[in-house]
Parts: sequence; structure tokens; C-alpha cells
Amino acid sequence: MFAGEALTFLSVLPIFLGSLTVHEYAHGWMAYRYGDDTAKRMGRLTLNPLAHISVLGTIILPLLVHFGWAKPVPVNFSVLSKKQVFNVAAAGPIANILMALILAGAFHLLTLSAMPLLGNFVLLAVLFNLILAAFNLLPIPPLDGSKMVYARLKSPEAIDRYNKFARYGMFILIGFLLLGGFRLILPVVGLLYVLLGLPLPALSVYRADANKYFPASTDIGHTENNRNLSMRVLCWTEVLKVLVLGTKYSPKRVPRVCKEAVCQTAKANREQLYNAGKQSLKSK
Repeated sequence: MFAGEALTFLSVLPIFLGSLTVHEYAHGWMAYRYGDDTAKRMGRLTLNPLAHISVLGTIILPLLVHFGWAKPVPVNFSVLSKKQVFNVAAAGPIANILMALILAGAFHLLTLSAMPLLGNFVLLAVLFNLILAAFNLLPIPPLDGSKMVYARLKSPEAIDRYNKFARYGMFILIGFLLLGGFRLILPVVGLLYVLLGLPLPALSVYRADANKYFPASTDIGHTENNRNLSMRVLCWTEVLKVLVLGTKYSPKRVPRVCKEAVCQTAKANREQLYNAGKQSLKSK
């Protein structure tokens, strides 16, 4: 089982590293624009993924618990104005959203659905970038969202309260994750993915049990029984639980509309095979 998890991890590692690298580089690049050359002096203002790898956060934890991080790019916030702090913090999530938009555009324009391996790689990259952006926008220290909130604080009392809160930020974040708080961002990611008009990736590339309920041939975003936007987001939220949280489906937990979509596709496939067989017999 561990060998299977390791193989899965290696298959998505380039996507994971690429998304984190773009995120961290954006922070360093924006800070450099404002005159802070800390990242450049430390060799971190680069798109080389090796410069951003954390053994614990980028290798060990993702392999064990499907969660991780890169080494944060060093930024000297003391030399930046409040507006600059906000922009530096926002640069990472914005870069991931832009990457997702570019990849989604490439998927549609280059018709990558006709190239399963490459197409699936791009779809998973879109998901990882959206997840990374949404997660980092949470206002919990040390995430980017908390720095954006800090940059908008004006009164000394509010800043003092934030600083006290930030001291326990890492413990709060760990508690948030242990209590399942990560699930809160999944509907947001699902909504963004649905709006991009992308099909469901072959989740078996990431988890072998996913396609038991969501076959690779099923385009949940475009089935007849699933045109309603809220239902599509609901389906995608369930799919993302497999991708991100590593949960296993039971029939009771899969939304009815998703199961109907799968059944409808299976029925269509059976009818197509039956008609093809009849046509073959006639030709003989």
C-alpha cells in the first residue's frame, strides 16, 4: 500500500513543486519590485523548484498526509509600506490563479482532451493551483490571507490584537486542519473549476478508488442531470475530498446527482456498445 502511495506521490510531484515554486517566486518578485532584495541575495528569486524544497513540508508530509508546503521566500516586511505588504502577500495566490487560467485556456485551445495523459496532467495542475490559492487566502497566520488582513488594519489596538493572535497562528492553523477546516475551501475550488468549464480528470491517477464512483469517462461538469451550478459544485466538492483529503467514498456519501451522472454515462456506454455490436452483425 505504501508503495502505491509513493508512486501516486511521484506522479503528482512535478505539479505540486511547480505550483509551490510559482507561488513563492511571485512573493519574492513582488518584494524585489518594491526594493527588498532579500530573496535575490539568498538565491530564492528563482523558478528552480530545488531552491524552494523543504524536506519536511515538500517531501515527507505530502507523502504521509496529503498536505505540505515549500520553504517560504524571505521578505523583509519592515521596509515595506502597508500597501506593499498587501501586494506582496497577494502575489502568491494571484500567481496560482493566473496559472490555473493559463492552463485551463491551453486545455481548451489545444484540445488536450484528445491527449489523455497530457490533458489529465493539465487538469490536475489547474486543481492544485486553485487549491493552493484558496488555502493561502485564509486569514490565519502565517498564511498570506492573514498578512493581507494585517495590511488593512489601521488602529494600533487592532494591530496589537492581530500580533497577539499571530503568536498562536501556527497552533490555530494546525487545529483548523485537524478539525477538518480544509473542507471549507473545497466548495470555492469546486466553483472556480466548474466556471472554467473543465471536465473531470481521471482521478485514478491520484487515487485508485476514485474512479469507482467517478469513472474517467464521466464528465460530471456537463452531464444532462447535472446542469445546475450548485449541483456541479457539490459534485466537485466530493471529488476534491478524494484528491485533497484522501477520503474513500461510500455510496451513501456520494451526492445522488453525481451517482445519476455516472449511471447515465454507464447506460449510454452500454447502448453505444450494443448498437455497435448490432451494426457489426449486420455488416457481416
